[in-house]
Amino acid sequence: MPSRAATSKPTNTPTLSPTRVPSRTPSQPSGAPSVIPTSPSLSPTTVAPTVYSIPPSLNPFSITLNTNSATQNTIDERIFICPNEELTFDLGSVGANSCVGDTFIRLFSDAGEQLAYNDDRSTLSLCSSLAYNFNSRGSCQYYVLKQGCYFENTCSGQTIIIKATSVPSAAPTEALPGQLPSYSTALSASATTNTVDYSIWVCPSQTLTFKTCKANKACDGDTVLRLYDSSLLTEIASNDDACGTCSALTYSFTKPCQYYALKQGCFEDTACSGTTTIVATPFAASPKFLDARGAISMQSHASKLENEKTEDVIIQLPTDPSAPQRRLRSR
Repeated sequence: MPSRAATSKPTNTPTLSPTRVPSRTPSQPSGAPSVIPTSPSLSPTTVAPTVYSIPPSLNPFSITLNTNSATQNTIDERIFICPNEELTFDLGSVGANSCVGDTFIRLFSDAGEQLAYNDDRSTLSLCSSLAYNFNSRGSCQYYVLKQGCYFENTCSGQTIIIKATSVPSAAPTEALPGQLPSYSTALSASATTNTVDYSIWVCPSQTLTFKTCKANKACDGDTVLRLYDSSLLTEIASNDDACGTCSALTYSFTKPCQYYALKQGCFEDTACSGTTTIVATPFAASPKFLDARGAISMQSHASKLENEKTEDVIIQLPTDPSAPQRRLRSR
């Protein structure tokens, strides 16, 4: 028999009840960071540059992605331009900088308004060129040139910027060269791309002949010459074959003093080389030509050379209409 009856309660009662709340409350994180990070700018700066200058060219580009005719994946360039400018953005005017492939360019205001666009600068060139007069824009501001490729094609090139009103503050002091540096090129599509170009300062009342043929040296291959005004968009004279497969063109200058560009290339996609000489002759603003009836008509020598549909071009008229006439057979 047990000596003691079992108790219903423990012999030792706990002195403290367990706590329901931790004895130390952990510190709460701050509701906001002590330093608020600076958000990146959502739009490019609109501050005008301290020095105003139109760059002569933009960075070369090469595109392998689908730009869908310069509407996506484009190479963009921002340029600060004032209203007194008339500019041409050109991808095919300089031989070394001519495009490869089929380019497409679009000009936008900085607010996203499309102002102009171009695919092909001519029917003979897949390079792009667009001209825009900024006088209507009202104030100096940034513009965006979007450079891409036609449809889904790939392309590359370098855009040069030509100022239509760019005239030196003083006329160049160099004399008109009698001969240009020798050139060699190929695949120029009859002097519309991959040309070797030369700028010449010419004033009115001058008549000049540019030719790749001369008495002691002829061209090598089938040359083509094209003469452009300062905009590099307007062709004012051209010639393929004047002396064999060599070229010669004559032009009488009547516009104010400015730079002109002579583009030297080859017929179609052939290769050629040569040395262009420049010969000045007495100015004749309106040379005389015989029409089909033998009557005297007034017509500029340059426009006569430009008329590629004319089969026979009279290049010299004797004072005696009955004397034999020298004719140049055009291609």
